[in-house]
Amino acid sequence: MSRTPEHHVEAIRALLPAPGAETVDLHAALGRRTTAPVTAAWDSPRFDNSQMDGFALTSAQLAGGTFPVGPTIAAGVDPATWYPSGLVDATLCPIMTGARLPTGTAAIVPVENTQPGEFTAERVTVPATPAGQFLRLQGSD
Repeated sequence: MSRTPEHHVEAIRALLPAPGAETVDLHAALGRRTTAPVTAAWDSPRFDNSQMDGFALTSAQLAGGTFPVGPTIAAGVDPATWYPSGLVDATLCPIMTGARLPTGTAAIVPVENTQPGEFTAERVTVPATPAGQFLRLQGSD
């Protein structure tokens, strides 16, 4: 009978002790394997938010253009404070990194990719932007 490499592996494994499990603190776990699935207690991120300082765009604004600028959504601010019905196509929404996305956000264009490249302008020109750009969606990490 011809022995395959798999037969040799099985023979060697039969000579080794069975693997065991032990509980160690997080720092001692580096380089080890888990014996059970590890699950998070909550989603990360916990809500949809912006990956960049920029402007939240609606689907209609993805083609680019020049728009008046609305109120800025800072991290920790409920976007419904300024945009109770969600984003509107006629106004750009400045948004800070980590801020919750207002309803209707299709993408974020970084502020440095706009003209004049700042939040304080009354009107801003944004380039064509791919849908989903710089959105951190709930549970995506």
